[in-house]
Amino acid sequence: MWFCYELLAARVAVGAGEAGCFPASFSVLSDYFKPSKRAFAIGLFYFAGFIGFTFGLAFTGALAESVGWRLTFLVVGLPGILLAIGLKLLVKEPKRTTSDGSQDSSQDGLVSVIKKLVKKRSYIHLVLGYTFFIFSSYAMMLWLPQFYNRVHGLDSSEIGLYFGMTLGLGLVTGSFLGAILSNKLIARSRVWEMRFPALVSIMAFVVFGIVLMVPSLPLSLVACFFGGIASTAGLGPNFAAIQSLTEPQHRATSSAFVLFVSAIVGQGFGPTLAGVFSDVLNNTELAHPLKISLLIVSIPFIFSAIHNHLGSKSFLSDLDK
Repeated sequence: MWFCYELLAARVAVGAGEAGCFPASFSVLSDYFKPSKRAFAIGLFYFAGFIGFTFGLAFTGALAESVGWRLTFLVVGLPGILLAIGLKLLVKEPKRTTSDGSQDSSQDGLVSVIKKLVKKRSYIHLVLGYTFFIFSSYAMMLWLPQFYNRVHGLDSSEIGLYFGMTLGLGLVTGSFLGAILSNKLIARSRVWEMRFPALVSIMAFVVFGIVLMVPSLPLSLVACFFGGIASTAGLGPNFAAIQSLTEPQHRATSSAFVLFVSAIVGQGFGPTLAGVFSDVLNNTELAHPLKISLLIVSIPFIFSAIHNHLGSKSFLSDLDK
């Protein structure tokens, strides 16, 4: 019984570390790279994470079968400690300055920082656009395995192989391609930090619609690969835009606020409502209630595109502020 509590405590600690990792990382990357290169840098940061995620799924199962799950946790966790030591020794914390060039000595509280941020219209649209995107994308990722089971008749091993491979490769490819393509567009105009995620949201809505509607399993899996691309291609520009709209000393807070809202609303309600809609539709005569449910929860992709587009209209003027 005690090992359950130990696993719970370990998972809470991992979650706390992950929650603090992203805002701090975005802030440091924004200090090291000039504004036109931030989307590329953050995109590569995500690319590395998805590479690790994909290889982890591929090898930890086999490792656990050969050496046991306890030793597997140690084997997977120890490199992180070594990397943390290397990060401490090799990566220097940059000195941050305020917008007038003076060294930062502010002690602004969380509420004060958020009040400053929400005065910028484009930042509000960024928060809403990203939250709607996470709402739909997380619902898809968590429920598509059940979709392939109920609609296409795949068993668990086949889902892990076919769905995991296509989506995983799509996530990795999208983060890399998104970093390159958005970097070229942002070099022309900073407004693409918001326009690019808008285009990606439209792509996600269309591609996941194809995933759900085509009767052919191979075509659905091919579309799922492109759905993975759409799920990650806009992450770099998204968080580059958030960093661009924020004073250097508040960059971590601005990203943390976006991630907090999207986690509560997007990750929390997206998959939940997909399940609720499916249960409600089970009482009807529809052939595949889960398919209809996922089509419904894909609609916020459109809202995401709209908010990113609206935010792009005031983005450049908010940068000047």
